[in-house]
Amino acid sequence: MEDRLFTFPEVAERLSVSLSFIKQLRREGKLRTVRLGRKAVRVPAAEVARLCSGKEVA
Repeated sequence: MEDRLFTFPEVAERLSVSLSFIKQLRREGKLRTVRLGRKAVRVPAAEVARLCSGKEVA
C-alpha cells in the first residue's frame, strides 16, 4: 500500500465514512492530496493510513 493513490470514494469506503466527509476534510486542509492533472485528485496511501490510525483528524 506504500505508493498507491486512492480516489475519494475508495478512502470513504475504507474508513466507513461518507464521501462528503472526505471532501470536507480536504477543504479544511486536514487531508493531504495529490493532483493528477486539472481535475483528478488522489489521496496517498500514507495519508489513508494516518486517517485509519486516527491521528490529527479532528
